[in-house]
Parts: sequence; C-alpha cells; structure tokens
Amino acid sequence: MQFDDMRYDRPEPEARSPRKFDDGKPFNRRSILRKLVAGSALGTGTGFEVLWPKRVRAFEDPKNPDQAWGTVKGRIVWKSDAAPPKPREIDLTKYGLKPADHQWFSSKGPIYTEDWVIHPENLGIRWTFVWMIPAVGGPKAKLPVHPSLEKLPESPVTFEQPCSGFAPHAVGVRQGQKLVVTNESPVVHAFQWNGFAQTGNQIMNPGAKIEIPKLVAERQALKVSCAPHPWESAWIRVFDHPYFTLSDADGRFEIRNVPSGNHRIVVWHETAGWLGGNAGRNGATLLVEGGGTVDMGEVGMKPAAKS
Repeated sequence: MQFDDMRYDRPEPEARSPRKFDDGKPFNRRSILRKLVAGSALGTGTGFEVLWPKRVRAFEDPKNPDQAWGTVKGRIVWKSDAAPPKPREIDLTKYGLKPADHQWFSSKGPIYTEDWVIHPENLGIRWTFVWMIPAVGGPKAKLPVHPSLEKLPESPVTFEQPCSGFAPHAVGVRQGQKLVVTNESPVVHAFQWNGFAQTGNQIMNPGAKIEIPKLVAERQALKVSCAPHPWESAWIRVFDHPYFTLSDADGRFEIRNVPSGNHRIVVWHETAGWLGGNAGRNGATLLVEGGGTVDMGEVGMKPAAKS
C-alpha cells in the first residue's frame, strides 16, 4: 500500500459546519465552559505536524484465518531534530496546600505533568488515542462489529487518584460500559468531567468509590480535572464501537478484529491535537485486509515549521 492510499480529505457526508452556540439560547456559565472545552479540543495541535509513513505494510496473519476481519497496528513516535518535550515537575508550593496534604502529595517524590510522555530511548509517544471510523456514510455510519466484541466488557474502566495524579492519565470507554473512580488517599479530591455533550462533578472523599453514570459517545474528548488540585488532569474518550485504543509506553498501538475493507484511522493527542490538522478529524483512509495485519510502522510527530 502506498502513501497515496492514505489521505486527508473530507467526504461529502461529513462536510458539515461545526455546531454553533449562537442558536438563540442565552449563554450561561456551563455553556461557556463547554464552548471553551470544545474549542480547546479543536484548536490544539496547530504547532505540530504529522509524518505519515511513506509505505504501509500488509501481511497475512496465520493466527487469524478469518477473511472478514483484520488487525491494524503501528507506533506513534517523536520525529524531529529538536529535543522532545520532557515532563515538567509540579511546584506544589504554588497551590496553598495544607501541610498534611502537601506531605502526602510529595510522599513518593516529585510529581510531573503527563501532557507529553515520550520514551527517552525509542521516542515512542504515550497516551495517544487511535480509532477507526467508516470511510463513507457520514457521522451516523457504523462499522460492523466482530461477534466477540458485540457485548460490552463486564469489567469496568477504572480511575484512581494517587499522589501522582489521575491514574491512568487517559482511558477509552465504550458507551454503556461502567467507569468507576476510587479515592484511596487521605485527601479530599474531586472528579470533574467536561465535554461537548456532557459534564459532571463528584466530590471524592477519602475511601470513596463511585460509578460515573451514562457517559455517551461524542466527537470530543472529555477533560477530567480536580478543582482542589488544578495540576491534576486526565482524558476520557467515549465510543459507540470497540475499535479504539491508546498508545503504550513505547508508542505502540493495535486494534484487532477490524472489519475488512476501506475505513479511516483517526489519531488524537491532547497537546498535538488531531494528527493531520483539522482535516484529521475525519481520519486517513486505510485498507484493512481480512485475515491479515496492516502495519503502519512509525507515525511521526514533530513541531510544525515556523512561517
């Protein structure tokens, strides 16, 4: 498969203007907050560009004889002569913490930001969302779902709030799947989530365990924050299908049992935004061959050249 098979174009069914907020309804604090969150999700990434591989390898998978389904994998990496961003240490003295709280937060050493987590040796970029969408049919189109993936996972997706911040830093959730948040620390936290179509806030007392109800699939990521501790942040993306994943500590990703055929692959990072710019929201076309694996190799990311 050549590079020309992967392109950023906008098919007619999805060529729609973004939702407007000036629809005659009065603004309020919550609507303004949603607007800011959505604008942040759309506007980030203008300072970065993506380097798609010139060739995408496809090969037969002897472990998958089913010609109706295939696998997509690859690795998100930092590809620039410039040094990759490093996590920044959080200065806890800026937040007016109680002495006991400060002692707990610093009990296991320095706390670092996680907006960029890049492997120091192989330059893999962690916490990048990757998912598949249909190539045609518009936003309401659905990919066929493999029989083994039709039922929602029985085990919930979990968030914890250790002294280092939310753990994990990012999660993908299927609509209807349980999301459970626990606080096993001696400190009072909050779990706030804000997206375009949904928002909420839960006070997390020490020992609390709560289930976040009825998250629905939406185009934007949900920003997670903790008002008492503003340096803490995380991300949630909610999908109405099972074809999504997050890159690991080496930048690797893999999506199994994808239906064969032409689809689109979408990549989003909280700081770099949509890989491919605004058009990247619609993904890059990719042919998935049944009974095989499409290996995209290294998908590079680097700062955009200054004009």
